[in-house]
Amino acid sequence: YEKSGWQEFLNRMVSLSGSRSARILVMNKDADQVFNGVQVNTDASAHKAFVEHYVNLCPWRPGLASLPPGKFYSSFLDGICDQKTFYRSEFFNDWARGLDIHHGASGTVWQHEGQTIQMFMQRTGGQGHFTRNETNAFNALTPHIRRALRLEAIIHQRKQQQDYLEQQGRFGAMLLLNVRKEVVYASESAWEMLRAEPSLRMHTRKLRLKNKAAQDLLDRLLAAAFDGSNVHAPVTGGVVPVWRCGRTPLLMQVIPLHPDADSSLMPVPAHVAIYLVDGEQQSQMDLGKL
Repeated sequence: YEKSGWQEFLNRMVSLSGSRSARILVMNKDADQVFNGVQVNTDASAHKAFVEHYVNLCPWRPGLASLPPGKFYSSFLDGICDQKTFYRSEFFNDWARGLDIHHGASGTVWQHEGQTIQMFMQRTGGQGHFTRNETNAFNALTPHIRRALRLEAIIHQRKQQQDYLEQQGRFGAMLLLNVRKEVVYASESAWEMLRAEPSLRMHTRKLRLKNKAAQDLLDRLLAAAFDGSNVHAPVTGGVVPVWRCGRTPLLMQVIPLHPDADSSLMPVPAHVAIYLVDGEQQSQMDLGKL
């Protein structure tokens, strides 16, 4: 995630909400390991201690894990942890007390592909706890935060796609399809593979597979790539294995494209790229990383 934009957002959140400090943490699926993040008003050594040790001692977090994601909860009002228990905790006495952190509003704002993103707003004892109206104001922003995080995830995936396409260049066995699923371009090596493989054929400019299960999977991936209205459609396409008797399968890497955004990488405008990968010749390709 692009740190500078979130840093500016967090600075603004602290200013408008009268908070002492704040942090956004990008974590693993179980939210017990911090990958990275941004923070406001905590010195580097204290933040390092938090992400490396105290994050899993924070008494607000077990309660937060038991509540539905997608919204903020006040540590004082929403039963995350009563104040007496908080003041007796190692987290408060060894870390938060020295920073004058007494109250919080926090939430799991995003979960996606093994990542959990949590956001914490913090206040001093003198500032007092986050009120119901203030917590509701955070929750009014949550859908916009989630939308921005989804867009960032898509942008990151698009960059991965472009890096992959740049690495492949025009030398791989590549087919390009338009929005009607017609093949509008085929590299020379792709034509050679189509002529040599009985499991593949072209019919009325469309790619056809002999194996029905493989054809059904290809059709589903293409339908998802063209369905702009489906927010849950896979952004990065997928792999169709084409089984060959007595041989390793031929792999078809299906990658959705945008005809404008990807035009500089492609020989012709297209909506989908399909790379034909012969496992017997290109076993070094790690498709799990695409």
